[in-house]
Amino acid sequence: ILGMIDKAPLTDRAKQNASDVFRRLGEAEARVHGVPVEKVHFHEVGAVDSIADIVGACVALDLLDIGEIHTSAINVGSGTVNTEHGLLPVPAPATATLLEGKPIYARGPAVELTTPTGAALVATLSAHFGALPAMSISSIGYGAGDRDFKDQPNVLRVLVGDRTTATEATLVSVIEANIDDSSPQVLGYALERLLEAGALDASFSPLQMKKNRPGALLRVIAKPEHQ
Repeated sequence: ILGMIDKAPLTDRAKQNASDVFRRLGEAEARVHGVPVEKVHFHEVGAVDSIADIVGACVALDLLDIGEIHTSAINVGSGTVNTEHGLLPVPAPATATLLEGKPIYARGPAVELTTPTGAALVATLSAHFGALPAMSISSIGYGAGDRDFKDQPNVLRVLVGDRTTATEATLVSVIEANIDDSSPQVLGYALERLLEAGALDASFSPLQMKKNRPGALLRVIAKPEHQ
C-alpha cells in the first residue's frame, strides 16, 4: 500500500500524511492480532474503500491548505459490528486501540459510528481533541452517511477557519484535589505556578480531613485545551 501511495500523483504532504495514517492503522491491527505489522492481512488495512477514504482525506486537507486539525470528542457508537473475524463489540478492537488517550463517548443508535479507518485518520492527523479553538470560520462542510438515524443526523461536520486572538472562554474545566499533608509554602508556590501556566483562576479552601486533620481543597479553573 505504501508503495502505491508513493507512486501516486500526489503532493509530498498528501503522500506523507496518507502513509503515516496507514502505518498507524497497520500498527493498531498488528497489536490487536498479536503479530508483526508486516504480517497484517491486506483486507484488514487495505480494502479499496479504506485506501480511497485515507488518501482522499489527505488530498482534501492538502487542497484546503489545512495547517492544523482539532477534533471534538469521538462518538464511537455501541452494539456490535460484523467483521472479517466475526461479530465484534463496538468500538472494534482496532478502533479502541487507535483512540487510546483520546476523549470518546457512545450516544445514539446501537451501530458502529467510528471505524478503524476514521479513528486512524483523527489519531494520526489531529493536533488536539476537545472544545473548538478560538477561530474565525471561513467555510463549513458536511459529509452524510448512507444510513438514516431516527434521533440524530448521520453527518460529519468540518469547520475551516483561521485562528483568532479571542481569549473569552465560554467553556471551562474545573480541576479539584484534596490535599491533606502539605506546607503553606508549597501550596502558595503551587498556586503561583498554576496561574503562570495559564489557569483562569486558582484557589484554596480549608477542609477537615480524615482523623480531623486540617487540609486544603485546591480548585483550578482552566480552558479545556489547557487542562
